[in-house]
Parts: sequence; C-alpha cells; structure tokens
Amino acid sequence: MSFLRKFRKNSVQENISATTGKFPLSCQQVGKDLQSFLDGEETNVTAEDLSAHLEACKDCGLEADVYRKIKLAISQTAEPVDKGSLDRLQDFGRKLAESGDNE
Repeated sequence: MSFLRKFRKNSVQENISATTGKFPLSCQQVGKDLQSFLDGEETNVTAEDLSAHLEACKDCGLEADVYRKIKLAISQTAEPVDKGSLDRLQDFGRKLAESGDNE
C-alpha cells in the first residue's frame, strides 16, 4: 500500500456500482496499478474502473494528483533524469504498492 494510504482504511464502499454493475476497485487494487495508469502503460484493471475509483475516492485521487505533480516537475527539469534512477524509483513504488497494509 502506498505511503499516502498506509494508515487509513479503504474509503470506497464495497457496493456494486449502479453505473458499471461491478464491484468498485479497492484502494489496494488501485495502488498496484496507479503508477502504470498515470504513465499510460497497460494495467491489470480497466482505465474506466480506475478512473471511476479516483473520482470516488478522495485519498486515491489526491495520491494520483501528487504523482502527476511529481511527474510534471521531473519533466520540467533542465537536466535529464538518469534512466537507472527512474527505474529504481518506479520499482520501489511498485514494491510499496504490492506490500499491502501489513504494518
């Protein structure tokens, strides 16, 4: 689970969505795919489901905004970001997302 959501419970109701007819994604599911989604990469969940969760869940929506701002700040730097450093950061983020809320 990401650092921004580490100390909170899932804020999305576990009711079937009236619009999609499916159970909404949990914060943990979103956490696993959020970075890939924001990077435009393929994810394990649909973009529609993930977007719906981000709109419904204040905490996950705020986390997505933070990631977007970080990505924008990095893209505006004068110096190119070292690919190895970026890969390590992305790997670290994925490991955090996959670790769950066990602490």
